[in-house]
Amino acid sequence: MKTLVDVLVEARSLIECPRWWTRDDLARDCNGVRVNPSGPRAYCWCALGAIVRAAGPGLSQRRAAALLFRRVIDGDIVTFNDASNHAEVLAKFDEAIALAKAEVSA
Repeated sequence: MKTLVDVLVEARSLIECPRWWTRDDLARDCNGVRVNPSGPRAYCWCALGAIVRAAGPGLSQRRAAALLFRRVIDGDIVTFNDASNHAEVLAKFDEAIALAKAEVSA
């Protein structure tokens, strides 16, 4: 099973390139059509969609990663993603990863 840090690092890597990040949907295919974030056609993700994809079928991992990310942004992930730019979203992933690592070592 993936650790919380693993899920957050993988989620960040999914949207590292600006063209792999989206707003207004959890995920889109290469034509911009809304798709399931865990599906094989997903090409770009919002922050929450990337967490869903990275966590895989593990609902507890998905919840834990989403809760930690919400703590960092102090709000709703989709709202934050859609109101932010790509660099801001990546920066919050970096904060969430650092927090997860600190909590593991504490």
